[in-house]
Amino acid sequence: MITNEVYNILEDADRYEIKNVDLKTMTVGETRNARTIREFFNLTNEDQICVVGRTRLLKGIPMYYIENILSPDVAKYLTIKELYAKHLLQILKDKINLNIKRGEMYIEAVPTDPDVAEILKMQIFEPLILRQLFYWFPTGEPFEVVNSYMRPDYFRYKVDVGFAGF
Repeated sequence: MITNEVYNILEDADRYEIKNVDLKTMTVGETRNARTIREFFNLTNEDQICVVGRTRLLKGIPMYYIENILSPDVAKYLTIKELYAKHLLQILKDKINLNIKRGEMYIEAVPTDPDVAEILKMQIFEPLILRQLFYWFPTGEPFEVVNSYMRPDYFRYKVDVGFAGF
């Protein structure tokens, strides 16, 4: 059995203050990871996509910046007021009975972009942890890309490893 302690800690909304919620529609080419978004959603650089940005703070310290990237058809159910109070997935579950079939998660170190460096109070190009999640609907259609940019000085990843037969 594998558990992801980071996901549980970082997604615990009660522990973190949410700051700077942004909900905007832009072209794929204007996004931070245009190629990834284009390939996942099978779009062109001129197609529209919605980006929800939020900063989470713990005791006043910006811990991570999260971007949820969704189609405008799904994002139309979101409001900034709700995004301050609830997780995006919970909002959509309540409003449209959201059902996700599967997801993939990638974790890597990346250099900090200037705008993320400013949000997280880091130096430009300083190493940053990027946790990228991809979610699909039960139909196999892409639902969402989540980019979580986390400060490495507060990052800890734990996996419990069990051995059968030993």
